[in-house]
Amino acid sequence: MRPVLISDLVHAARVLLQVQKTSRMGFTERLIREADWADRFRKHLGRIHPEWGDGTLSSAAARYPKAAEPNVDNLEFSNCLSTVLCVLRQRRGAK
Repeated sequence: MRPVLISDLVHAARVLLQVQKTSRMGFTERLIREADWADRFRKHLGRIHPEWGDGTLSSAAARYPKAAEPNVDNLEFSNCLSTVLCVLRQRRGAK
């Protein structure tokens, strides 16, 4: 997966707002996996993946419905941001 920027976190969190709370962790893992696969596809074939994009978390999230961007002090949005960061940290620790 390409390096994660703040905009990637925001896009992923906006998607998570549309996902049932009990499914958010698993969905985040799926988004990150799709971004990673898309980046591998891009590196191997020299073009972006038709569904998952260019290997960024934002492009992997782009095909899913997103909530409007709330303020950072919105509790659900901050929980979604935390979920994305938590899964990214877990993934980095596993490597």
